[in-house]
Amino acid sequence: MNHQESNPKIELNLLENGLDFILKGIDELFDEEHVIRGYSTAIDISSSRYKYGIIHLFSGFYYY
Repeated sequence: MNHQESNPKIELNLLENGLDFILKGIDELFDEEHVIRGYSTAIDISSSRYKYGIIHLFSGFYYY
């Protein structure tokens, strides 16, 4: 086993990373239950989901 095989190189694309953050933020804000009902309000979302949804969206737009 040579040095390159034991230490694989990881490459991350900022555009893909930004899109992942945006999609994760949307998932946090709108779960399947809200989609089935067809609507959502700010009070329907738990404070934890709302907080992490907003954090992910802002991070995603920053990278994007």
